[in-house]
Amino acid sequence: MEQCNILCLYTDLLDLYGDIANIVLIKKRLEQMNIKVNIIQKSIEDDIDYKDIKLVYIGPGKMKNLEVASLHFIKFKEKTIQAIENDVNFLVIGNARLLFGKEFTLVGGQKSAGIGLFDYTAQDTDKVFISDNVSCVYNNTDYKCYGFINRTAHIDNIQDIQPLFRLMCGAGDGIEESEYEGNYYKNYMGTWQLGPIMVKNPMFLRGFLSRLYPDAEQNFDDSLEKKAIELTLDEFSQATFKTIK
Repeated sequence: MEQCNILCLYTDLLDLYGDIANIVLIKKRLEQMNIKVNIIQKSIEDDIDYKDIKLVYIGPGKMKNLEVASLHFIKFKEKTIQAIENDVNFLVIGNARLLFGKEFTLVGGQKSAGIGLFDYTAQDTDKVFISDNVSCVYNNTDYKCYGFINRTAHIDNIQDIQPLFRLMCGAGDGIEESEYEGNYYKNYMGTWQLGPIMVKNPMFLRGFLSRLYPDAEQNFDDSLEKKAIELTLDEFSQATFKTIK
């Protein structure tokens, strides 16, 4: 039986909304696909080694906790970028995305360095951005996704990144209205959207699992999840949707 090693970083600091359920469900689905899953948890006291890791997960947290995590994560800048450039998949949720930009600034003005995989910077504010998001995966308009955004920070200088989602309604990455949300690069996926997004969106999860194991049969029943997202999307007026071309 093939084994999938999943590295979860900073779950003691960055699990503000319980989005670790993304990994709980990914583990369940992979095991239903006859793939053994080994969960490895690392935090600021630990060395980070991506050897034999299939998937890395980092979730959202309070900005002060993200600052603590950044001081540790920056030590592994080169190893992390190399892992993403090669064959290690990253799923990054909420403000954990700020760890992968150049830097982020807290409300008090203090700055924390990111690993610089992307050129963007970010700014925390004393304002809360809350939004229901309906979107489609940027390069696939066949189905809609739902997520919830609750954040105090925004990302700047995002014009040169590959978007993950194209919005039909809801908030994007920046402080102003945007057509896009999230970013995608090689083996990296990052999004502000909570939910947890993999639990809320069964077709998005199937696509993600196909990236991990393109030849594995997805022999599990997610009919209830598909019904749930259908009912969720029915709550939103079609009149509020932006046209996706």
